Amino acid sequence: MVLLEATILGATLLKPASALTPYQYIRIRAFLDTVAWAEVGTVEPSGYQALVFQGKFSSFTTHPKITQCAWVGWRWTCSTAAGRYQVMDYEWERWHVVLKLKDFSPRSQDALAIQLIKEKGALPDVEAGKFESAACKVGAVWASFPCNSYEQHPKSISELKAIYWQQLAKYQKFLIPKPTRWLAD
Repeated sequence: MVLLEATILGATLLKPASALTPYQYIRIRAFLDTVAWAEVGTVEPSGYQALVFQGKFSSFTTHPKITQCAWVGWRWTCSTAAGRYQVMDYEWERWHVVLKLKDFSPRSQDALAIQLIKEKGALPDVEAGKFESAACKVGAVWASFPCNSYEQHPKSISELKAIYWQQLAKYQKFLIPKPTRWLAD
């Protein structure tokens, strides 16, 4: 199989891009889209500029480090979460040098999200299509996922799975059979 979409995962952070099968690649993309939907409410590119409670940031130079506060349930909560995956500033500070991320661009945000997934031991589950196991493992990173104690109204597994399967179907359109040889008349 051949994937017709350009690799934007920063695959060197995981393993050589050639080591990812097309199915592993689309599972990773679909999982990232699911995190984005759960965290910022969209899978669209506009999510890369989202601030935690309201508004957008305009420069991808670095993590915006803007603190916003709001009532979440019964608690007044302040956060610096930003971008498609609502990455906290301290996660950015911890990883951007190690991962050699030069900015907070969409590519860098994707790479950092993959690192956070990997750090929780969920990347093999994502690559294998074990959605529920992966979703629970990353609950400690993303409050919108189950299996955490954040009390911030996580999405249900069924809601998350529905988005994941929708995104997986979208990416599967890019998989085509590779011809073994061309036949001449």
